[in-house]
Amino acid sequence: GALAFLQEHLEVLQLSFSLRLRDCRLDRLPGGLAALPRLRTLDLGHNDLRSLEEPPGLGPLRALTGLTLDHNRLLLLPPGVGALRGLELLDLAFNQLQSLPPALFTLPSLRRLLLGGNLLRALPPAVGELRRLAELDLSENRLEQLPAELFCCSELRVLGAAHNALGALPPAVGRLGLLCRLDLRGNPLEDLPPELATCPGLRGSGGGAGGLVVEDRLLRTLDYIFETSLFQRLQATNGAIIWVCS
Repeated sequence: GALAFLQEHLEVLQLSFSLRLRDCRLDRLPGGLAALPRLRTLDLGHNDLRSLEEPPGLGPLRALTGLTLDHNRLLLLPPGVGALRGLELLDLAFNQLQSLPPALFTLPSLRRLLLGGNLLRALPPAVGELRRLAELDLSENRLEQLPAELFCCSELRVLGAAHNALGALPPAVGRLGLLCRLDLRGNPLEDLPPELATCPGLRGSGGGAGGLVVEDRLLRTLDYIFETSLFQRLQATNGAIIWVCS
């Protein structure tokens, strides 16, 4: 299996910068990881990991810039994740996370944080400390609100919050001058804040890759916020629309 392969080829792997152990039925971290300090990207997605705390954990992998852990069974993220100071991508999608440790929000280089498909009911205000964050996916959780501090992440370009329990979008969203995609499908929103009009990136997207993604029932809100003559419907799927600058 993957563990035996890792042990057998450890000497060669020590010179590697990337390791992919995806879909290998792992239920614990491979013990040999600590001997791979040069690793920059590690993919452990689609396994059966429940914990990352088995010693020595991920702490020794200080050179990591990308860590992929999607589609596992993680219940908790250990505080040791804060030791990965160079991490730019952290993919935790489709696990069973109900909370996030404070250490996560101390990562100074984090650009992409993927948390879709978990059990999160709240996002800590400390998320605002991730000042370099460009992409945040919170889709398919149980969030009832977004903290105002999130909108201090001035480099945020992509925010996915589809299929949660959001009843309102904070006016502070207007601070995100670089935002080019905002997905709000599947939330019980009754309207959208007029501050969205101050997000020029939502108007400047093209080719269907960006824009504001909402249900048709919010069309009247869009008419109020935007000069819709400048916008066009690019795609209609399951009652959702994407508006971008025409």
